[in-house]
Amino acid sequence: MQYVELLIQGVRRFTQSHRLTLAGKRVWLAGGLDRGRTTVATLLRAAFDPDYFEAVRESLIPWQPTQDASRFALIFQHDNQTWRIACDARSGGTVLAERQGDQFVPVAQGGFDVLDACTDRFDFPAPGDWAQLYFWTDAAAPLIAAEDDLGLNTDIDPEQLQERLMELQTERQLLDGMGNAQFQLDDLENELWSLEEEEKRIEAIFAELQNVEAEIEKTAALENLDDNLIRRAKEQSRIERQEEEQRITLEQAVDAAKEALAAAEARPMWHHDKLFLGIAGGTLAGFVVPVVLKIYPLSLVGFAGALGGIPWILLQYRKHEQHVEQLRQGLSDAESALETFSSTCERERRELDELVGSLGILDAKEIPKRVEARSGLLRKRDELRQRIADEGLSEKRETIRQQAETLRSRVERLNAQLQDAGTGQRDVTQIDAEIAQIERALAGKPSGGASAAVAATGASPAQTPEARIAAMLTSAANIARRESTDLAGVVNPILTKVVNAVFENRFRSVELAPDGTATWIPASGVEPLPERAIDRSLALVTAAAAQIVLAKACAQVRSFPLVWDEPFSDLDDALLSRLGQVSHRALGDLQLIALSGRKALGSALGPAQQLP
Repeated sequence: MQYVELLIQGVRRFTQSHRLTLAGKRVWLAGGLDRGRTTVATLLRAAFDPDYFEAVRESLIPWQPTQDASRFALIFQHDNQTWRIACDARSGGTVLAERQGDQFVPVAQGGFDVLDACTDRFDFPAPGDWAQLYFWTDAAAPLIAAEDDLGLNTDIDPEQLQERLMELQTERQLLDGMGNAQFQLDDLENELWSLEEEEKRIEAIFAELQNVEAEIEKTAALENLDDNLIRRAKEQSRIERQEEEQRITLEQAVDAAKEALAAAEARPMWHHDKLFLGIAGGTLAGFVVPVVLKIYPLSLVGFAGALGGIPWILLQYRKHEQHVEQLRQGLSDAESALETFSSTCERERRELDELVGSLGILDAKEIPKRVEARSGLLRKRDELRQRIADEGLSEKRETIRQQAETLRSRVERLNAQLQDAGTGQRDVTQIDAEIAQIERALAGKPSGGASAAVAATGASPAQTPEARIAAMLTSAANIARRESTDLAGVVNPILTKVVNAVFENRFRSVELAPDGTATWIPASGVEPLPERAIDRSLALVTAAAAQIVLAKACAQVRSFPLVWDEPFSDLDDALLSRLGQVSHRALGDLQLIALSGRKALGSALGPAQQLP
């Protein structure tokens, strides 16, 4: 139960500051252990306790995880059953899974409560129990551990060990020969990554254009929409109220016209005749009486009055008829205006209802918003089309697709060559560690470095640290020559900064020559380091830095999203940009160089001359 509690403590510390917690252990994080030789508690303490790690690291299998080991899994066997506790240190998510056949099947998942529950379920160690601790970055492809990574224990026959040692040495030599192929594969993969990122960017633009055009097509009914319809949709209630008021006004006008016409037509026409008879009778009386009385001048007046009254009566009659006709025309116009107004309103209402139905909306008030959104989509479509035309993305899209296919084919072929050569996923560090452990077992030495084991077993000189350092420097120089990289102007200034970050600014310059030799020029006024500290640790740091800077940092990475941690906070960004942006993998490897270099230097100087 104490081991799972240690795991919980480790997870919480890792969650709070995983970069600092892992910084000193990433060179030798445990990736497996011999069955029965290391307990779960030893493994966990080695992963999270720097002091304890230094004390037991020779008994652990060295392993270098990827650059951001934010997830880890504890795989263990208990009571002849294999389990895995997988944790995500960033989210705190935890899954307990049971191995069934070739895969792990989850049985519980949650947060730290899952770990707490495990304290009651498992009680280590029982006979035959074993465990392995893994760090990785891809949660979709968790590691499935074998029971015994090395297949070694103290009871194995020495002849079997010697046979295994020869196999590993052959594999190591093969890896040395395939080094350039691996670097070429890294370059191709980085170039392919750049192309794929550019392809994603272009495809995203075309996808966005396609989506915009699809949205425009959905609102095709809004194209060339009448302004009155838009206004009606926007202010439907107010417009309908105004239309009702206007309709009532028109109906009242029609009614008034009808009443006026009816009154005019109903006026009695006979009173004109009576007036005519009255005037005629009066005129005749005015004419006849004077004649009878022989008052002739007066008779002339009466006769003139009769003649003048008749046209006046006729004129009044004509005016009456014209007035009636005007009233009829006014009534016709009022009825026509009412009919036109009613039909227009009905047509607009019908069109609005049809538009609402075609757009699939519930309220006509949404139409103005849709019209405005459509206008924005049209502008967006035009902008995207213009961008595609300006950048020539249609032609570039096809070109990049062909280039990416070609590169994928080359990467697959090169990967197949490396796999056929037996490299698989094996790392040089893993092979060297296994060689060292076998050599120690054959020499009968339970501890000690690889150099002591090589001397004890009489291994090939090509496997000595000096030979390996020389090979690393030569490989770095070959990469620089192949990539036409400026050693003096670009690489060496960065090497100087990296090495000085490890050795406390004790060198004016560190120079890698085209022939693979390295030169260290001490800084003036600084006490030089003892020869024993320079001969191997300085060469190792320089060689590793040169390899990684050239092999990893020359990759065509499009962005630089890194925050440099100590001891690299003073690196010149201008130098980095001239070389090419440094990837996350390169950053992690450079940190490992600094840490391993400080440890090697501290061991060489001894307790009395430890660096601050």
